[in-house]
Amino acid sequence: MTFFNPKVGMSYRTGKGGNVYASYAMANREPNRKDYLNAVGGETPRPEQLQDIELGYEGSVNNFSWSSNAYYMYYTDQLVLTGELDNVGYPIRENVGESYRMGIELSSAWKVSNLLTIRENLTLSRNQNLNYVVSVGDSSTQNLGNTPIAYSPSIIANVTFEFNVSDFKLELIPRYVGKQYLSNTGDVSLTLPSYFITDARLSFTRDVAGVGNVRAYVMANNLLSQEYASNGYVYGTSVWFYPQAPLNYLFGIELSL
Repeated sequence: MTFFNPKVGMSYRTGKGGNVYASYAMANREPNRKDYLNAVGGETPRPEQLQDIELGYEGSVNNFSWSSNAYYMYYTDQLVLTGELDNVGYPIRENVGESYRMGIELSSAWKVSNLLTIRENLTLSRNQNLNYVVSVGDSSTQNLGNTPIAYSPSIIANVTFEFNVSDFKLELIPRYVGKQYLSNTGDVSLTLPSYFITDARLSFTRDVAGVGNVRAYVMANNLLSQEYASNGYVYGTSVWFYPQAPLNYLFGIELSL
C-alpha cells in the first residue's frame, strides 16, 4: 500500500521562557496479519487514517514547570478492539468507520525542596465512534449512533512524590484509571470499573570505581492490596476480567558502564 503522511508544525518561544506550539499530521496504517485472519463478518479490513491537530504550551516559574496539550484526532476506518478474543486468545479488531479522540493532557513538576519533588500527569478525553453500526442477525444492521470507543478511559491520572536523601530515592505513586467500555456498543453492563492504586519504589544509586554506576531498587506494587482488574474481554453478553495481584514486590540491580 502507498500512503501520504504529511506533517507540519510551528512553535513560538515567549518572552517569559514559555513555548507555544501547534501541529497537524496525517498518518495511515494498514491492518496487520491478525486483522485479516480475524476479519469480522469475513470483510476485508481497510487501512485506517488519522488526522491529528495539537496545540500546547510549556512554561516554568522558579522551581515549578508545567505543560498542557490539547488534541483532536479524527479517524477514518479506525481499527479498534471489539472486546472479543479469537480462538487462541488474541484480541480482535475491526474498522469502525468515522471516529475521534479529543482531550487535554496536563503535566507538571514542582521541586518543593532538595528533599521533595512532586510530579503529576492528568489526561481528560472523549473517545467516540460516530454512527456505530452493528450486525443484527444474518443480514440486517442497526445504527447505534455515537458510542464510546472500547478500552479508552476518559480519565487517567497519576502523581509521583519523590523523596531524595543522599544516594537514596523513595517514590510514592498513586494512580487512577477511569471506567472503560469493553465493547463499542456503549452497553454499560460491559464495562471495566475504574480503579485507584498506589505503588512505591525505593532505589539506591552510586558510582563504584572500576565497576560503573550501580542502581539497586525494590518496588512494592499495589501497596493497599486493592482488588481491581486492569483489563478484560467480552463473550456474548458476559464480561471477563483479568484480576491483578494484591501487594507484591520486585527487586532489581542495574549496572551502567
